[in-house]
Amino acid sequence: MTTKSGQERRRAYRKPVKVEVQVGLEKAHGLVYFDTSDISSSGAFLVSDLLLQIGERMNLTLHLPGEKLPVAVKARVVRVNSEPRKRPNDPPPGMGIEFTVLSKDDEPKLERFLLANQAAHQKK
Repeated sequence: MTTKSGQERRRAYRKPVKVEVQVGLEKAHGLVYFDTSDISSSGAFLVSDLLLQIGERMNLTLHLPGEKLPVAVKARVVRVNSEPRKRPNDPPPGMGIEFTVLSKDDEPKLERFLLANQAAHQKK
């Protein structure tokens, strides 16, 4: 995400990657599935036409490639993009989410995944 002056506002490396995410909403029963378009140690972008409200909280289960067990995260919606793509480089509709709680057991799994993918991305 960039500001009007073109400066990057993200706090962490964001890897463009499709990861399946299982979402349990705090105010609803049942599960919804999304794919990410990118993920970092502090959040992700969930691609979807089903959009939640900014501030809405959720429980996520991330199924990271290369990890045997999923990563459980609590998160909240911080940005919503409801605009359909007009050009190929436009962002897809979906939601930017911020991770609010990541367990001590799951934090290394996410970091391992991101570091491995960051190293591969930098070699290109």
